[in-house]
Amino acid sequence: MPNLLLLNFSGVHYGVWEDAVPSIVSAVPLHHLPLSPPVIAGIAIIDDRSAVIADLGACLGCPPLVNPRQGTFLIISANDTIAGFCVEGNVERLGCPPEHVLPLPPAVATSVADTCAVRGSSLLPIINIGHLHDRLKQGLLELPLPEPGPPHSGM
Repeated sequence: MPNLLLLNFSGVHYGVWEDAVPSIVSAVPLHHLPLSPPVIAGIAIIDDRSAVIADLGACLGCPPLVNPRQGTFLIISANDTIAGFCVEGNVERLGCPPEHVLPLPPAVATSVADTCAVRGSSLLPIINIGHLHDRLKQGLLELPLPEPGPPHSGM
């Protein structure tokens, strides 16, 4: 059964597939870059290399983390210009059987989150972290909006 990493952003829970995150490390000091956009948390030294770390919550429209040092880094690729993301607190794992994964309604689905997982009586949006990482590397810092659907027929 595949695992989801459970993430908490300002009280809203999200999931990321564990197999999409090659490395999870405790946060290290970040050096903030002046004039950098809010989605960029800063530069960290990881494995003796400098790595740009994005604030995953800020990428989703939440306020930037006040103290990323008390969180966790999700490292996507140490060789990329943006190595990974910082998240608040510790990351938990949740086994998620395929029958608990549902598509998000088109009115809210985006290329960054188009599925969700059923957890008790709640739905957890699942972040496509690889796609989000690719967008950031291309300089696309704004969260994509849902595609407009057909007009509502008010009968």
